[in-house]
Amino acid sequence: MAKKTPKKGKAKAGEQLDLIDVGPKNLKEILAAVLVYKDYLKNRLAFLKKEIAQKAVVLRLARKSKLKRLDDGKISFSCGGYLVEVEPRDEVIRIKRAKPEKKKKNDEAARS
Repeated sequence: MAKKTPKKGKAKAGEQLDLIDVGPKNLKEILAAVLVYKDYLKNRLAFLKKEIAQKAVVLRLARKSKLKRLDDGKISFSCGGYLVEVEPRDEVIRIKRAKPEKKKKNDEAARS
């Protein structure tokens, strides 16, 4: 008796049949790019954990300072050229470079 080979069924709606030896001609270039991307992703995730931990340190120190909250519940202060804001909802912390204050013409005229 002859051995029957299993039949491959038709693809269901939304599925694709397995492709045999079909791929882009520049597969090596794509693979190289994917490997570089995965390396960057791994490094980014490692730094993200460090960033989260450091933000927690800043938040803990800002709470420890016992600064008075503003009317909207925020704690806001400047520190070394940065503006630090702690929002009351889930104690979110934002740190951004402070914008330099612009001098007004009236202030300059008053000083003359």
